[in-house]
Amino acid sequence: MEFKPFNRYILVEKIEPPIQKETPSTILVPDSYITREPHTVYRIASIASDCEHFKAQDVGKIIVLNTAMIENIKVTNYIFDLVLENYVYGIIEDHPQEKEE
Repeated sequence: MEFKPFNRYILVEKIEPPIQKETPSTILVPDSYITREPHTVYRIASIASDCEHFKAQDVGKIIVLNTAMIENIKVTNYIFDLVLENYVYGIIEDHPQEKEE
């Protein structure tokens, strides 16, 4: 299934899972509670045509996102990760997991 983003959204693919760390706490929280890093590394899969800061040639580039702003859209058995372009911190140049052209 192909998903084409609109309204300044960027379709992204996770390439590095968020780092999970355990921190000692004096507050009781459920055992399933996981702290997440504030930013995550993703690869651009597709870009909405109305994005102001990203163009079609940016597909495949590695970006750093605000983790809390990633939206997971479920359509039948597919899950798509989307983020608005203004939640992108920046592009990582020469990342070892970048696609070779």
